[in-house]
Amino acid sequence: YIAVAGYTIDLQGLTGEIRSLIQTTASFVAGRTGGVVMSILSGLAWGILTLLVSFYLLKDAPKAVAYIHNALPEAYRDDYVRLTGEINAVLSSYLRGQVVLGLTVGVVTAIALSLLGVRNAILFGVLAGLLEVIPNIGPVVASVPAIASAFFQGSSRWPIENHWFALVVLLLYVVIQQLENNLLVPRIIGSSVKLHPVIVIFGLMAGATMAGVLGALLAVPAMTIGRILIAYLGQKLTE
Repeated sequence: YIAVAGYTIDLQGLTGEIRSLIQTTASFVAGRTGGVVMSILSGLAWGILTLLVSFYLLKDAPKAVAYIHNALPEAYRDDYVRLTGEINAVLSSYLRGQVVLGLTVGVVTAIALSLLGVRNAILFGVLAGLLEVIPNIGPVVASVPAIASAFFQGSSRWPIENHWFALVVLLLYVVIQQLENNLLVPRIIGSSVKLHPVIVIFGLMAGATMAGVLGALLAVPAMTIGRILIAYLGQKLTE
């Protein structure tokens, strides 16, 4: 016990409280960090798996299309050729939209980080554009190196403390991601596949809810193919 300004302080009890607080905080941070790390690794694994599957599907697609074409009755072959042509054109447009989206996010991120004075801003912009292919997880992974650089190296333009500067960079990534999810993705991707922006938003939400990152990746192509098939069936029913 010590006496300070007429008050008696129990050092042993205070030490125990501080130790308990540190342990609780450490456990919370460790649990949160572990969950974030697992989410990031899961997202990267799904992204790599999706790229590998897409590569082999594209590689063997002509053989599969030819096989199905020859297996169909003669009366349905023209419709099959027309449908596969429409689906191929729309999916190609979707991939071009993804490239445009990645370039847009990468350029905006690089310019914004440069204005703030983040070192290696162009590199972080390239990383943000490349990881744009992985919904939700990609932007989070791309933001980590830039935030770490801001925290440890500070700004080369503005006299601001490193921890506050890291918070500013974090807020910048949050704003860019919100603009991307609510403005860029619906308009760029929606226009490329001829779907209304609202449908794209709900489709991405539904895909992510049902199947996580893989569901978000496949949501828009699946809706696009569904739209083409429904239009075809409707045309056949009204003939």
